[in-house]
Amino acid sequence: MANVPVISFNAGELSPLIDARSDIDKYRHGCRTMLNMIPRIYGPAERRPGTEFIQESKNSPNGCRLIPFIYSSKIAYMLEFGDGYIRVYYDGKALVDEAGNQIEINTPYAGADLAEIQFKQLNDVMWITHPDYPPYKLSRTSATAFSLAKITFELGPFKTRNDIANDDSVTMKPSVTTGNGTLTASSSTFVAGHVGALFSVIQPRVNTKQSGSKTTPDTGVIGSAMLIEGTFTFTTSGTWEGEVKLERSIDGTTWEFYRAWISQISYTGTEEEEDIYYRINVVSLTSGTIKCLLTVNSSTQEGVCEITGYTSGTVVSMTVKKAFASTSADVRWSEGAWSDVEGYPKCITFFKDRAVYASTTKQPQSIWLSATGDYEYFYKGTLDDASFWLTLASDERNAIEWISALESILIGTSGGTWRLRSNSYDEPITPTNFSITQQNTQGSKNIQALPINDVILYVDTVGRKVRELLMDGDRDKYAALDLTALAEHITDSGIIAFAYQQHPDSLLWLALADGTLLSMAYEREQKVVAWSKHPFSGE
Repeated sequence: MANVPVISFNAGELSPLIDARSDIDKYRHGCRTMLNMIPRIYGPAERRPGTEFIQESKNSPNGCRLIPFIYSSKIAYMLEFGDGYIRVYYDGKALVDEAGNQIEINTPYAGADLAEIQFKQLNDVMWITHPDYPPYKLSRTSATAFSLAKITFELGPFKTRNDIANDDSVTMKPSVTTGNGTLTASSSTFVAGHVGALFSVIQPRVNTKQSGSKTTPDTGVIGSAMLIEGTFTFTTSGTWEGEVKLERSIDGTTWEFYRAWISQISYTGTEEEEDIYYRINVVSLTSGTIKCLLTVNSSTQEGVCEITGYTSGTVVSMTVKKAFASTSADVRWSEGAWSDVEGYPKCITFFKDRAVYASTTKQPQSIWLSATGDYEYFYKGTLDDASFWLTLASDERNAIEWISALESILIGTSGGTWRLRSNSYDEPITPTNFSITQQNTQGSKNIQALPINDVILYVDTVGRKVRELLMDGDRDKYAALDLTALAEHITDSGIIAFAYQQHPDSLLWLALADGTLLSMAYEREQKVVAWSKHPFSGE
């Protein structure tokens, strides 16, 4: 075989399986072994930078996980997640408070849980998910202060009706309509892990209308206040001159103006918030008699409560989050989708001003989208900005491992990747306008994917390949290209973590199960994918 000159090193270390494949273009740009070198896109390779000892991790040698907290292009922190704590670093040093004490935040995460943490950051807040813990928010409150708080989801999301019992004969009976009380099931349904979970009960609406009349010169409120949700109708009749108002209140005590009329009216409106009171107020009446009718168009009312204590399989303590219609038992009830019993979402991203969560222990193929502009509001609705949820319609029950957002929502499962978008490119995703389709069958490992410019990089199911999720315009689908195709040997012990460095070179850094560190020079515009090994001495 003729000798082939090596004219550059920007293909990095190549697989020994292509030792004789001089017909491959990358052959003349790579080498058999590349150790502690960084291939440059221009052709040469440089020795990698050294490392710097900052501080020993708190629970060394049990290990920790480093997660970046990037506030801006000029301000970035490094977070040391360990067994029950987070320590913060800035500008190559441990971050300290005004008293000189190192910043440390208590967390619920055990050391064994750290690998499954996923996160997404917006400005100075990081959302953190884990399948065994409720979602949390880590907030940067000042240059030297951080706080961690559990996110409170008061009105959802929920599972399908009667999902626990799978029996429409089981009823739920609240002891109160508001405040604190008990929730009683007609047969054993609850377990101790339901403390903290949400339950909803749909009941017949008790008050569906409010009516009355005023005759000159009488004025004031007609009847009593009424809870309104959804669409409602207000009509007047009779012969009268004056002014009548609809007034609105969030507590039934303090009232605000809604609308006013000085002539006969038949009006239909929609109340999008929950537990809002309306009342009829005749402000003035100079002649005649006015008859008024306020009607709620829905015949049912959904109440929501949070379980605060476990008594038995049939009785639990509760706090009402959204008023029940009555204290009557009903078969129309739902359990909260996220709890210690059901598990919690392990994936998060943001898309078009919605928080998007995915994959719990009991619902590994489900995706939940928040209301637009309210990342903690998951009360299901049909309006365009309402929260909604969906489940992948796949042949196999492959769990969702990550979600990420480009021009649409990309979903990585253990059996392939999916795409969630609206039916038209120029329209937003809504509860009634979405399309979800499988893009390929190249599955993912439980490692959070990395969005880089207009592509997403992820690790395949067995942890041996890095795949580039890239739009194929001809097919209008995302293809998953194998970036380890010419260096299949280099990840032999399996990838356990990876991170992206943008400057001064575009590099992907990968940690393997055997402790090996790898780098991949990555510049897709220049068709550069170059692997290198970085062995370290010592333990």
